[in-house]
Amino acid sequence: MARVRLPGEKPGSAFGVTGGRRIRSASGSITGSRRTAAAARPRWLRRLLGVCLVAAAVGWPATLASAATSGPPAPTGLIAAAAGDSQISLSWTAPASGSSPIQYNIYEGTSSGGESLLGSSDAASGTGYTATGLTSGTTYYFEVTAVYQNCDITCQNIESSPSNEASATTTAPPVFGAPTGLAATAAGPSQINLSWAAPAPTEGAPVIGYKVYRGTSSGGESLADNTSATGDTVTGLTSGTTYYFEVTAVYQSCIDKPCQNTESSRSNEVSATTDRATTPGLKPQVIDFGPVGPHVIGVSFTVVASASSGLQVSFGSDTPRVCSVSGFQVTTIKRGKCTITAVQGGNADYAPAQDQTQSFRIKPRGRLRAQTITFPRPGDETGQRPVKLRASASSGLPVSYRSDTPGVCSVSGSHVTILKSGTCTITAAQSGNTHYAPAADQTRSFQVGQVGPRVPWALIIALAAAVLVAAAGVLLLLRYWRSGPPPPPPPSSVRAEPHPDLPVPTHLRVTGPEVFGTVRIEPHQAHVYSRMEGAQR
Repeated sequence: MARVRLPGEKPGSAFGVTGGRRIRSASGSITGSRRTAAAARPRWLRRLLGVCLVAAAVGWPATLASAATSGPPAPTGLIAAAAGDSQISLSWTAPASGSSPIQYNIYEGTSSGGESLLGSSDAASGTGYTATGLTSGTTYYFEVTAVYQNCDITCQNIESSPSNEASATTTAPPVFGAPTGLAATAAGPSQINLSWAAPAPTEGAPVIGYKVYRGTSSGGESLADNTSATGDTVTGLTSGTTYYFEVTAVYQSCIDKPCQNTESSRSNEVSATTDRATTPGLKPQVIDFGPVGPHVIGVSFTVVASASSGLQVSFGSDTPRVCSVSGFQVTTIKRGKCTITAVQGGNADYAPAQDQTQSFRIKPRGRLRAQTITFPRPGDETGQRPVKLRASASSGLPVSYRSDTPGVCSVSGSHVTILKSGTCTITAAQSGNTHYAPAADQTRSFQVGQVGPRVPWALIIALAAAVLVAAAGVLLLLRYWRSGPPPPPPPSSVRAEPHPDLPVPTHLRVTGPEVFGTVRIEPHQAHVYSRMEGAQR
């Protein structure tokens, strides 16, 4: 086979086949170089297709990811601003898109990333929303999405991705302070004067008035009056009655909402007792009721008060759920403030006394130490001088006294005043405190008042006997004077008669002023003799 080189052909480069081009033989067969060139023609296509396939394989996922992440455009520029103590205003920019959203969804939460659907806003209403009903002083977080309607095949709503997150904090509520320093003073038998201090001013909420609450028990007050001043006179009350009061302030609040009246909390509670109506001619009296120290739950102790009239004072509890009273004994029930009232209602000589109250705190019970009272018996007092009492408690706490015989003696402090003669009975008490348990009461009795001198009964008896003797002598003289002198007595005589027995010596001795009758001379064994003495000396 002969090799033919075409004009201008480089040796071995025909059709890209080394060795040049071969000529078909006469038999019609093609040499190896011709076949190689024919097979090399599709390689350029295969290489092109391979490049395209590689590019397609590399770019397709990115295209899918781009399609998946782009979606409908979201709102931008979300801003949140507090609009009071219970609402926050939102505003945003509509998404830049050829198709407009039909609505916006608002998401709310109290932590970043923790938002949940709050509500929706029609796109036609604008790009703003106000969240209401929020808690004052709380930070809220918000996001907004746009909702589109896609009707390519069937109409359906498609929600965009969330906007940027925005937050805002609701304002703290305004402080509507209560009046302070409420005080109550009786102004006669039917009225009580009240006074108080205005609360601190609140910006945007001026005080326009006050409400006065009244009751006859602690904590039981109800609305009684309205006033615009920082004081009031409550009238139409019952004489000798204790009343309790509280006051509130009324504000006109116009902060972030339509103006409305807002009432503050109540002030401190106070009490006062109206004067008792007196009857002309009755003597006045007052009650001395000293302070009572704090106590613990579950103890009983004695309270002591005295009236200037010496009449017995009675007690009552104004807080029966906290403490109770039976006679002179107070029993603590639960933690709180106990108020005790001392009362003396008067009698035919004395007008009723003004009630006196004392309050003390009741605290949780701890371990209490025991104490005792030493009360020496006072000596009897025969004059009208005050008697000094000298009781003491082992705890060192002060001892109080009361008179159990107010008609005989009265007590003021540690001195006894004698009212009349009799037996005075005094009780010493120590009610304890938060460290010491109440001591057992100690009672002593002694004689007081003017006592007459001791009667000399022996002298009286002797004088009486002398008077009787003298009276008898007078009667005898009168009888003698009326009947004359008595006849003289017969002369004395002695007659001796013989005795039938043998004479024996006999001794006879007769004594006395007179001897009448017969005398028998008995014989004497030693010697016999008779000797007669004169019958009358």
